[in-house]
Amino acid sequence: MEQTKENYVQYLALSFGGQQKYTGKQLKTVHTPYHIHDKLFSYCILQIQQAFKDNGTDVSSANEIGRLLECLRSEIPKKNNTLFDRLGGNAVFQNSMNMLYNQKIPENEKIKDFFKSVNRQQLAQKMCDFYTMITGGPYQYNGKNVKDAHQKFYITYLQFEVYKNLLKECLEAECKNKQAILEFINLLETIKIEVMGGKSPSLFEKMGGEEQLNIFTETFFTRVMAEKKIKHYFINVDLKKLKIHFKEFLGMGMGGHGKKYNGENVRDFHQKMDFSNKDFDNFKELIVLTVQDLNYKPEIQSDIINFFESMRLMIVSE
Repeated sequence: MEQTKENYVQYLALSFGGQQKYTGKQLKTVHTPYHIHDKLFSYCILQIQQAFKDNGTDVSSANEIGRLLECLRSEIPKKNNTLFDRLGGNAVFQNSMNMLYNQKIPENEKIKDFFKSVNRQQLAQKMCDFYTMITGGPYQYNGKNVKDAHQKFYITYLQFEVYKNLLKECLEAECKNKQAILEFINLLETIKIEVMGGKSPSLFEKMGGEEQLNIFTETFFTRVMAEKKIKHYFINVDLKKLKIHFKEFLGMGMGGHGKKYNGENVRDFHQKMDFSNKDFDNFKELIVLTVQDLNYKPEIQSDIINFFESMRLMIVSE
């Protein structure tokens, strides 16, 4: 993703008359797998213009940016059989949205409160129009842009994932084309940051928030107390209290909103335990096994492992 952003910046800067060099692939090569249709391309232009305006670009310049981007339309490969068609057309979207907003969401404890004060039937139709538009269907979406529509809700990574999975379940109930559903879910991923108000999710959010942090802690300490190589460090420790401080520290360190650590200084606590690098390696091995036990996505597993590795110098005494 970071490399994609860098290539994107290079290309836009070059297109706008800057001195940067573009080192990425040709536009046609890059976009061929995505089946971008004209409506989606137009929507992307509007979103790019809005992003520039949000960051201080005047309307006249934003319009000029739109005209420059419009010149690239012919470079983007088209596919006649749109994602809208491959998903099954209007009937699939209508049925899926009705199921999502009138059955799935009201039953889901994690996100149902977002929809208490809205007309779910109207929202279902709006989202049907939006998803139809971005997949190349015949309808026009006239609502707010994605970021503005969601800004006041402060939607987290976990809540977005819950919504996405519910929507996937609804589509799977109506559509048998698994590849088309996968393409649609990947398309949703491209607007995740906008739905979350433009902010990237913290590791705390990506791992699943408070609920998953509790599960992670219990799973990890179960392994710790069963591991002969390091369990002796914790025999005379108040394990209940340690777990509380462990969760506080991880919640804060992993970017949990409003999380505070109220325990002893981490370095001071571990200095008394005389942890060696070998001990830390054993400790880290249990972290690896824990994230595998919990079946986190590979990139989240890697982020969690790297987070703990970053604390080595605070923990190791030698």
